[in-house]
Amino acid sequence: MISIFFFFFSIGNVCSLYATLYLGSTVGYPLTQTCIVVAGLWGIFYFKEISGPAIGIYILSSLVVLGGAAMLTLFG
Repeated sequence: MISIFFFFFSIGNVCSLYATLYLGSTVGYPLTQTCIVVAGLWGIFYFKEISGPAIGIYILSSLVVLGGAAMLTLFG
C-alpha cells in the first residue's frame, strides 16, 4: 500500500518539473505549491484532523492561496 503512495508522489514530482519547465520558475513552481490545499482537504475530510473554527480559517487561507495562484495564472 505504501508503494502506491510513493508512486503517486513520484508522478506529482515529475509533473511539477514539467510545469516549472514550461511555465518558468516564477509561475510554475508556485502553482505546484497549491498541493498544500489538497493535502489540507484530505486532513479535514478523511483524517478528521481539525474541526470547529479552524476549518473556517483553513478555508479562508485556501482562498488566499488559490487567489494568488489565479493571479499568477492571469498576470504571470
